[in-house]
Amino acid sequence: MDKEIKQIGEALASYAKDSAEFSAQRGLTEQLFPYIYQASRRMSTRAISSYLQEAHKVKLSAVTIGKALRNADKYWLAQYEEVEPAARVFGEAHNMSADEVLGLEENVFQALCSQPPILGMATEEQGHRNLERYEESKAVLQDVWFAFDEDTRGTCLDSIPEEHDEGEEGKKET
Repeated sequence: MDKEIKQIGEALASYAKDSAEFSAQRGLTEQLFPYIYQASRRMSTRAISSYLQEAHKVKLSAVTIGKALRNADKYWLAQYEEVEPAARVFGEAHNMSADEVLGLEENVFQALCSQPPILGMATEEQGHRNLERYEESKAVLQDVWFAFDEDTRGTCLDSIPEEHDEGEEGKKET
């Protein structure tokens, strides 16, 4: 191998290592979007970008943040698709649809959490699996859905196209 090419390669590898923080953050906009939305009601995109960089060493440009806010539907859909399976499992245990669960006020959700779930089971083992699925779903809803304020959750639900509602077959690809 040519010595100069080796130096170029080493420099490239070093640069990639130093820049890995940025590359490793692919998909970060999607994960942070509900928080970005909440913050955008009181902060500019530039202020959000500066805060993320200064406080958390997260590189999201104001342009990227602004673009995400202008094209919010795809981020809301991703958020919905993350929590909908958990809402379906939780809802089945409380005789509700997933959308009814996602539309609950947080205090009503918490009250349901304190009630025993209705878990169909054929065997004891199946009952344990159902209870485990229920508990996992409850945790997802608490950590991922009810972590946001009511306005944010409502905006997400209002952004979901009808073809993504429960029971519909033809889900549109995004």
